[in-house]
Amino acid sequence: MTNRDFVKFCRAAPDKPVMYMWGDYGRPITEATISTKAKQYPVHYSKEYQEELREKIGESTNCGWIGCDCTGLIKWFLWTGGDIDKVPKYDAETDSSACGWYAAAKVRGTIDSIPERPGLIVSMPGHCGVYVGNKE
Repeated sequence: MTNRDFVKFCRAAPDKPVMYMWGDYGRPITEATISTKAKQYPVHYSKEYQEELREKIGESTNCGWIGCDCTGLIKWFLWTGGDIDKVPKYDAETDSSACGWYAAAKVRGTIDSIPERPGLIVSMPGHCGVYVGNKE
């Protein structure tokens, strides 16, 4: 998998029925994932939010809605071998947080110093994203 594969994956993700889910990584939204994440991260999963997520179970095309957060996008790519249509398989070896991705970076710099190299992970405290090129 290359940085260009990563960019292609990231550009395809908005075409999927994805809903933000703190701590998740591209899996179908199910009662089990909602319950697990609500227990794991109670501050991020109010009763109202859990109900909103439940409304997405089984909705949409083929596999329903997908749950993902910012680091989850990176894990989704890694844990499916870059195949956005696959369900990710958890891999503890490559599991990381936004701060973890930053700590593992071999090169760091400010946003104005970013090289024109699509597929770089960009970071700020507690959040990350992907530079897809052309200053996007």
